[in-house]
Order: sequence, then structure tokens, then C-alpha cells
Amino acid sequence: MIISLVKRQYGKSFIDNLEEQYKSIDNLQKIVDKTNNMKLLVDLDNWKYYYEHPDEIIEEEFTFLSDDLSFNEIDYSIISIIKTDHPRSIRELSKKLDKNISTVQPHVKKLEKQGIIEFIKGNKNNNIPICNFDAIKIEF
Repeated sequence: MIISLVKRQYGKSFIDNLEEQYKSIDNLQKIVDKTNNMKLLVDLDNWKYYYEHPDEIIEEEFTFLSDDLSFNEIDYSIISIIKTDHPRSIRELSKKLDKNISTVQPHVKKLEKQGIIEFIKGNKNNNIPICNFDAIKIEF
């Protein structure tokens, strides 16, 4: 099956990410001039374009092939709660699902392995589950 993870963002957010990565458009221009790196040149062109169009929505799609992807009702519920309620830990996610943490944990780990969700470090070594995608398309 073909899985596409779709992420949407505004041009302004895209520029913010580029500024975090390259510090300034002038800095990126200097790097492009020295390296002639095509990816950096595309980043530079995009930066210039989205600077003029900050409210335009960008849709990025990450597509891959998988034979072992499986979703069930709890997986959909986990993704939905992560996207809407933003739980601060797997324990909080389990409470929102009204399920035992030992039931939720294997599903969360599976979704992480598949690249659907990821974790960031929170307070007190909590692992905060996040899903940075706005849509998941599955083609059989």
C-alpha cells in the first residue's frame, strides 16, 4: 500500500522554519553562491516567493510504500486525540482514551515506528506525542 503523510502550513510558517535553519536570507544566499547546491537554491527561491505570499498554504506530501501498515479503531483514536487534545504524556493520552496504559503503549510505539507520530521531551522526562501531519492518505 502507498501511504502519504500530508502537512499543511502557511508561507509565513515556512519562512520561520527557514530562518531558524539558515538564520537569514542573506546567509542562505552566500551559502548558495559558494556551493551551487540545488536544494539550497530551491530553499532560497521558495523563501523569496513565500516572503511575498505569506498567507499562501503550502502542502507537503511525504509518500512511502509499506506492506506492514495496519490501522484499527484505537490507532485512529490515538491520532485524533493527539491532534485535537495535545496530551502531554502517554499516561494522559491513555486517560483521554479511557484505556489502560499497557493497552495504549504498543499502539503508540507502532505509530511511532511507522512515522505517523513522534515524541518530544517534556517536563520530568515525559515523552509528549505529536503528529505533525494534517492528513494521512492510504492507497491499496
